[in-house]
Amino acid sequence: MANVSVIGAGSWGIALAVALQNNGHKVNVWSIIEDEIKMLNEKREHLDKLPGVKLPDDMIFTTNLSEP
Repeated sequence: MANVSVIGAGSWGIALAVALQNNGHKVNVWSIIEDEIKMLNEKREHLDKLPGVKLPDDMIFTTNLSEP
């Protein structure tokens, strides 16, 4: 399928990213908030916005807009 980037890692962005990933796309999620990206990478869930929703291991979370 496609490589997709989601700008924003809040509840809407994470829900959209999960839906896209579940439909076979490779998903990158970007946020300006470094602590949020650290949490997403370490816990594989958004503890504040969508607790209990486990995020795929191959989903990429970053603060760098130039990453693939």
